[in-house]
Amino acid sequence: MENPVILSFDVGVFNLSYCILTYTNNWDILEWNNIDLTNKSNEICFCGKKATASNIINNELIYYCNKHSKQIEINTDSYKNYYEKCEPKTYQCCYKNKQNTCCNKNASYYSNQYYCTIHAKTEYTKTNKDKNIKILKKTKLVSINFDDIKFKIITELDKHKHFLNVNYVVIENQPSFKNPRMKSIASTIYDYYLIRGIMDKELNKSNIIQVKFQSPSNKLKLITLEDKEKITNIKNDKSQTSTNKTYKITKDLSIKYCLNLIKHLPDKITFLNNQKKKDDYADSFLQGVYFYNKII
Repeated sequence: MENPVILSFDVGVFNLSYCILTYTNNWDILEWNNIDLTNKSNEICFCGKKATASNIINNELIYYCNKHSKQIEINTDSYKNYYEKCEPKTYQCCYKNKQNTCCNKNASYYSNQYYCTIHAKTEYTKTNKDKNIKILKKTKLVSINFDDIKFKIITELDKHKHFLNVNYVVIENQPSFKNPRMKSIASTIYDYYLIRGIMDKELNKSNIIQVKFQSPSNKLKLITLEDKEKITNIKNDKSQTSTNKTYKITKDLSIKYCLNLIKHLPDKITFLNNQKKKDDYADSFLQGVYFYNKII
């Protein structure tokens, strides 16, 4: 087949980076993106930054970055229903200022202690703001229901019907015993395209010829002998940091060779440089490149 189109997946628990590529005189990236499996991409502050907290306002869930979460305004008119009214000019406000001294103005409201009108509003705002704001916690691997993740994968891939127009689907293979959860994700993608793309080929008007697992190490076969020796030397180092160093240099080299192969695509270079996880995008591209070279 002349100029086959490859869909390459870099497998992750929280994200699936993918690249659709082909070769016409040079490498051409038709689509390069990421599928969020956690819905974290929806947690964005109105300013565009990643959210760290959320709040429900008028039954609507609103997200805030760290800066804007500190600027949330509470409707202070509701404070009158929060406190009990007390006899005028009978008690003094017990609110303590920064110098740790009491206000001592005439109190108008009571709730555990007495407050003047100004400090009743202040305390009400502080108390209810803390109650309403929910700090967004980082998703931990142990807390993930992988049945939900598999369902999410199928749902998301069904939204990308045009993926069935490619000729080959390549999926980063995962070791069954070392990383069974990642393997289950890779297998879900494989099974999806085996069913939708191969078995139901006519029904879905699919162009997929083959769905294939590929070893993550194959993309390293694209690098120079000199860089291979660097990795080998680090692996031969028996120190405790050698594993981390190997991981880092592998990721750095992935980005390096990806940028070299797409130097004729300035828009893709800009896109890659703007990504937080550049290595995942680079891996998906290089995996597709290796497979393309293998089948041609």
